[in-house]
Amino acid sequence: PEEAKTPPAQPQEEDKPSWSVMERIELARDISKGFGKGRAAKAGRGVTPEEAEKRQQEMRQLIQRVRNRDGVKPEVVAAAETNLTRAEKLQIYREYQRAEYVLRCTREALPFRNKLAGRATLELGTVLDAQGKYEEAAEMYRSLLQHPDRKVRKDATRLVEGIEALAYFNYAKADSKEDSYFVKSMERLLTSFVEKNTENFDASYKASAEDLELERQLNRYATLLVAGLVLFPVAMVWILAQTAHY
Repeated sequence: PEEAKTPPAQPQEEDKPSWSVMERIELARDISKGFGKGRAAKAGRGVTPEEAEKRQQEMRQLIQRVRNRDGVKPEVVAAAETNLTRAEKLQIYREYQRAEYVLRCTREALPFRNKLAGRATLELGTVLDAQGKYEEAAEMYRSLLQHPDRKVRKDATRLVEGIEALAYFNYAKADSKEDSYFVKSMERLLTSFVEKNTENFDASYKASAEDLELERQLNRYATLLVAGLVLFPVAMVWILAQTAHY
């Protein structure tokens, strides 16, 4: 007898997708059909040149606002950058007083949070150091330890640590005003080291008996070598002359 066919199992309630999922799928299809006409929208399509220019202008304004978060006008920023370049050239020609004046004016025209203000303060400390104003230079560096700009803060920390290291070795003062604080301090450190290690050292040379004997032998060999070099051509000429007679 033929076996009775069992009807297919009906899907359970938990196997059916939720209406929320189906609604999202249908909604996505409706949006694509209604607004995109069923096609994928590629970059640049559907934007007129006027709209693209407007978007670029808005983006440039947004970038400018982010850069000028401290409220500095663009012309002030441009003037500060020009002054920093001018101060660098003045330092090359060792016109430190003029460079100090330019950097002080630049520093006062900008708020503390500004990156250019931090750079101007670092350069001002370098100029003060070159003029022998070490305490003022150290104060400039210490004032930047909490600066918002990471690079400015890092450079100031390194300079302050160098000053503190020199002060730890009791080389906080220097007599000359021509070189920088670091150069003069290192010069004093090296001078002290050389004097300490060469105090009982005699640099004069005293030859021993073996050295004198070796020197005499070398002189003898050198004399024989020179004599051989002089007499060898004479002997060769004499031998050739004797051979020619035969």
